[in-house]
Amino acid sequence: MTVQLAGFAAEALDEEASRLGVGVDELASFSVLYYLADVDSGRIARDAFPSAVYPDGNLHSDGNMAG
Repeated sequence: MTVQLAGFAAEALDEEASRLGVGVDELASFSVLYYLADVDSGRIARDAFPSAVYPDGNLHSDGNMAG
């Protein structure tokens, strides 16, 4: 799989890889594996996208579009 990142995402990944002393590919691969290993725990997406649209069409799970 190929993923192209630009702007903030590309800069953040590059800076973190440099800080850790690893390659961008290695950090991205590790991150994907970490996510997949934890995906069923219920912790992953809980706060990752607080403005995500839920199946009921609202922006927040409580139905309050204002937040």
